[in-house]
Amino acid sequence: LTGTHLWAQRYDRPLADFISIQDELAQTLAMQLCSEVIRAEAALSKQASVANQDALACFQQARALLLFRGWSKESFSETVDLLRRAIDLDPDLAPAHAYLALLLAIGGQAYYAADRQAAHDEALEAAERALDLAPQSSEVLGCVGCAYSDIGFHEKGIPIIEKAIEMDATNAQAFAALGAAKIVTLDIE
Repeated sequence: LTGTHLWAQRYDRPLADFISIQDELAQTLAMQLCSEVIRAEAALSKQASVANQDALACFQQARALLLFRGWSKESFSETVDLLRRAIDLDPDLAPAHAYLALLLAIGGQAYYAADRQAAHDEALEAAERALDLAPQSSEVLGCVGCAYSDIGFHEKGIPIIEKAIEMDATNAQAFAALGAAKIVTLDIE
């Protein structure tokens, strides 16, 4: 949004080195993006009040947990617990509600949730709360729209996901959610 230049590098090597250049470029970009994400999250935590620093920490741990441990009943349960704790600490942390809605929707479908109906109901409640708190957040809309679609409410979820993309065309989670939702709703004869 600011037009700030983040990174550039020139690679003058023979075409035969394409694979090594590709690997080096991917590694360099990943490191650069990682440092930018860390800076952005640090700025977010500075904006957060002292009272919800613990909530924000729980939310950030929850977001990272499944990435590092992968999907299992145990990691699902631990992630959901972290999100519930974040919400207990700060009931107005909209991204925590949105991510909880998404995880419970997926967890119910994947049989990770012990009680699928309870997961479904809690996902809907979390989705509504997230929308009430942050109706203009692309991150929130992407997760909530995906949650609705995963539960089976495609007519409600798809427009929310499309709004998330309209608000932030770099929201990769929303693009993936939109693709999955549209595939599921295809009328194949």
